[in-house]
Amino acid sequence: MNMNKEKLKSNLLIFLFLSSVVLTFIKFNFIENFNLYEKNPYSYSLSLEAGLQSTLRPVQVVVRFGGNNNTKILSGRQRYYQQSKNLLKLSLSKAQGLVEVDALAYEKAKQTKSLELSFTSLNGKLLSRSFFLEKSLIESLNDITQILIPLVDENAIYIVDSGKTYKLLTSNENSLAMVNELEKSSYIKYYSLKYLFGSSSEVLVPGNEFNILYKAYDTVSSMTPEKSDEIAKDIFNERYDFINRIVETDGSNIYTYNYGQQLLKVQTNGYIEYLNENLPSKDTDVSDAVLGAMNFLTKLDIDLKSVGYEEATPVKVKGKNGYKIVFTEVIDDLRLMPNASKYKLSLIVVGDTVHSFTGIRRSILPYDLSRDQSILLPFKVLDTQFSVLSSKFNVKNGVELFDKIDDIELLYFMDNQYMLIPSWQITIEGKEYVFNGYTGEILYYGLGQS
Repeated sequence: MNMNKEKLKSNLLIFLFLSSVVLTFIKFNFIENFNLYEKNPYSYSLSLEAGLQSTLRPVQVVVRFGGNNNTKILSGRQRYYQQSKNLLKLSLSKAQGLVEVDALAYEKAKQTKSLELSFTSLNGKLLSRSFFLEKSLIESLNDITQILIPLVDENAIYIVDSGKTYKLLTSNENSLAMVNELEKSSYIKYYSLKYLFGSSSEVLVPGNEFNILYKAYDTVSSMTPEKSDEIAKDIFNERYDFINRIVETDGSNIYTYNYGQQLLKVQTNGYIEYLNENLPSKDTDVSDAVLGAMNFLTKLDIDLKSVGYEEATPVKVKGKNGYKIVFTEVIDDLRLMPNASKYKLSLIVVGDTVHSFTGIRRSILPYDLSRDQSILLPFKVLDTQFSVLSSKFNVKNGVELFDKIDDIELLYFMDNQYMLIPSWQITIEGKEYVFNGYTGEILYYGLGQS
């Protein structure tokens, strides 16, 4: 009898020991790819729809009243998008078909009263989900760059995707109260380069009545040592107590877990790098990837209402499918373009797990004393730099230069000193040039910095 008791005790001790070993292995990830349950380390209560409500915004909004009577919305463009979303949702939910049409049909529709929304690269599935629609006719579209809503004589919406033009056939009549109200008020008129100078370019520029005032802002790093620790705790979660922390001579903080399988580096200038080598085996859906990316941004203490979704590009990571997802910060309703691509808010996501992140976190000085200043007209900016541009593009006069212009956008540019300067980004033959909006100085060009 005593022998049976001793044997039972021995078996119980062995069982408890083995159980503790297994739990320890699970706790510290000593067994690669071992999961008793699926758990997303970036899981928050944020839903995809709620996140997209905050981050999905057009980069440009153009209101056309017919002919050469146009205007661009600079301040408050998100309010126009919010109102147009109600119309877009209704149109998608009751759409009668989606057909490919000739680009000329799109250009003809642009000559009438309409609202045009431009995006960097928008996935149709994400757009549908932002309207709380599980299914729609545009889910197969992967690179939406423009949406045109005709506001007279046509029950349709035009969508430009991957260079092709589609017409969404609807049963409802398109009408937007904000556009009707704007038509009765005073607004800055924009004209095409073709109309003003006889150029072949249809790109819009403001007329001489353009007198918009913008501030330049100085910034400071958002990443204090205390904030770095706070972010590390949010990212590593229950593993924070087991990380290794190194403070480099320049003040940068490096946090590593599991022999560098998970790494976070925060530099004193606000630049953040993150890497996670532990990737899930599940397939990557763009919706899950974008949700995982937005949840990660909240761990960096980023207010999603202060950033805009840019694009999601398919990538391969160690043979697994993933997405590179890019967001941009928004200052005074204008996009922020940093002087180096590594400073953009860029994430690579596999499944719903963030594999890597790079980006810079800086804040406008709370005691900012800068004053509003007038912005130069874009064609006057080009005139100040004509000698430089004419040699680069082999043109003899302004009209030949205008012929090569693909796009013009007012944005904020962050220079080497981390100053935020209102600037004109002008795309010429596919290359981006950024000009100081106050002086016309070239701040950035092509693939490199001036």
